[in-house]
Amino acid sequence: MSVPRGTSAAVRGGRGAALGKGRRLAAALLGLGLALGCVSSEAQPEGATPRGSLDRQLTRADDAFDGRAYQQALDMYSALYLAALSGGYEDLAAEAAARASTINALQDAVEESDRWMSFAERYAEDKGIGTRSRVMLARGIRQWKLGESGAALVTFEALVEVCEDAGLEVRAMQSASLCALVTEGDAQLTWSLKAIDICQGLEQPRWEGSLWSNHGWLLEARGDFKDASRCFERARALLTEGAASPMDLLQVDWALGRSLRLTGRLAESRAFLEQADLGARDLYAANPSARQAEWLGRAWWELGELEWIEGREEEARALLQSARRKLLEAGVADAAPDLLGRLDQRLTELGSR
Repeated sequence: MSVPRGTSAAVRGGRGAALGKGRRLAAALLGLGLALGCVSSEAQPEGATPRGSLDRQLTRADDAFDGRAYQQALDMYSALYLAALSGGYEDLAAEAAARASTINALQDAVEESDRWMSFAERYAEDKGIGTRSRVMLARGIRQWKLGESGAALVTFEALVEVCEDAGLEVRAMQSASLCALVTEGDAQLTWSLKAIDICQGLEQPRWEGSLWSNHGWLLEARGDFKDASRCFERARALLTEGAASPMDLLQVDWALGRSLRLTGRLAESRAFLEQADLGARDLYAANPSARQAEWLGRAWWELGELEWIEGREEEARALLQSARRKLLEAGVADAAPDLLGRLDQRLTELGSR
């Protein structure tokens, strides 16, 4: 693989942020709460009935999950499980238990995940495909988190086939994306494109944009920066069309600006990274949370790399030092020590700490 002249420092600073397991999981699970909710609710009434009330509780719990408010979602699913059993709605109980198992698996609470999975499997017997596929989805995520990638791949592959046969395109799309998560090599790209292909029939530009962004990260991890940048360009167009959130747009601006930097298209890179910087500043000013601090730090890190490439060494060091402070504020010392280590290595390479 050839590297554009003048970008060797950028590449050294950028490889460490290539797609790792944590980012792959976040990307594959992007919108999972929404995908979970789309299947069962399609066939359920929403009137002023006990069933309708439980369906609305399910939707609210899914919204909390999709917003990564995992403890809140877990509490809601637990309450829904008990209410559904009390009302005789075993299918909803199974679905709530499956999601509770998923959350516990994502948080490495293995015994609790196992307990909830046993409830889900018990009450999903002889139920419809919507319920059974939801339990399969939870089982596959649990297998992956336990390090059983081969078993998880078998589960997700079966789930893609089952959902396509049943016309559950949303879950088939999500399952294909998860296949890309748990496999390796060229199969990752094949499954990622499969997820995109399914999504294109759904006419959901925001979902498709997220999947193109996922595909871009897979390509960047392989050092294919040029094709990765094309994916991020496509993702940005779709996310803009789909009225994505300011955070979604910030992240794709950052990803596109970063990939353009890695291909040596520095002027274009700066335009997107400066836009990401503005977006990150606005979000942080409105809500100075850990997540907002993280992305402000990431934007400054990338801009610092640009400054270094273009010969403004003092400005580069200042930006990377500011990025470090924001990432520490975001809690990366505990949550992502490798990320902080890579930034410290860059500061050492640039002659400052």
